[in-house]
Amino acid sequence: MLFISFQIVGQIKNFDLQKEIELQGTSVAIGNSIVSVHSTEPYNIIGYGAEKNDRLPMVYIDIDGNDNTFSSSSATLSLPSTTEKIAFAGLYWTATYPYEEGEMVKGNTEYLYVEKTKRKETYHQILFKLPEGNYQTVRGEILTDQVDSIAKPYVCFADVTSHLQKLTIPSGEYTVANMRATQGHLLGGSAGGWLLYIIYEDKSLPRSKISIYSGCRPVVKGGHLFPLNSYNSTNTSTSKIVFGALEGDERLKTDEVYLRFKSGKQSALSNIGRDQRNFFNSSITFNDSIMMQRKPNSKNTLGFDIATISPSSEEKTEKGVLEKVTQIDFKTVRDTYFLFFVSVENLMTD
Repeated sequence: MLFISFQIVGQIKNFDLQKEIELQGTSVAIGNSIVSVHSTEPYNIIGYGAEKNDRLPMVYIDIDGNDNTFSSSSATLSLPSTTEKIAFAGLYWTATYPYEEGEMVKGNTEYLYVEKTKRKETYHQILFKLPEGNYQTVRGEILTDQVDSIAKPYVCFADVTSHLQKLTIPSGEYTVANMRATQGHLLGGSAGGWLLYIIYEDKSLPRSKISIYSGCRPVVKGGHLFPLNSYNSTNTSTSKIVFGALEGDERLKTDEVYLRFKSGKQSALSNIGRDQRNFFNSSITFNDSIMMQRKPNSKNTLGFDIATISPSSEEKTEKGVLEKVTQIDFKTVRDTYFLFFVSVENLMTD
């Protein structure tokens, strides 16, 4: 019998520790955006050809061919055959949402962004479809609704562990529908999407302690140093980190993420898909690769980021053991973004 311990922290305030799980196993994150420039086709313009997000007219993505949904997108989960049990499944959805629809109007010296349709206050309720069965209504807990921000981002969460545990085979396509975000134009750009984070038992893997942080943390000029104080054992090493962020513009290359280690060293995160000076670049990636098993599988998700990344060999000690991350330093110069999810997976050796 595998031993699993759970610690559930109380109501999230802004951005804080939500849950810790210790088990023999690991985690995986999938998800997709919910607004783009086309309702079904992927948006793949990146680099110098990409326009600033707030100049693009956004529409709901809607790929399911169902007349009863106004938005929908999907992503595929692939678990190994050695998976024993789903220990936790958390569904997070987030968007900039000051109004349902806006427009960009040319003024005397600059463009003005104005409301056309008021926002709907039912954004905490969505439809969720698993690989087996039809849509189910899911009502989420509102972790934050920053109404004092121009973008007015919200973050919702639902524990869907029991839904996945009932599946014969949890691998397959997951779809989120009727999720709300701003259509049309919004200052800074409209963005939105969902993230399904799964922790599972696997006897073939070492023991891990997984810490989940969620809420909404704006990162503005000056940055934010985020301490990881959830687990203080000395004999641990960080093997995986998952980030979820909103409003990282692909074209604005001014945001960075640094890991600070127990030894005092620090290292900037980067890989083939995420440049050091543009870490949050509107993409959904696993280490060096864009996760393509999505509908639509846009390379540019226009302000919605999911990044799964493992510290590289540069962060190993002289004995070749991965170090433990104790702080994450989020930096930006002009591209404001909102963190809504961070998970840190530490291998346990004590």
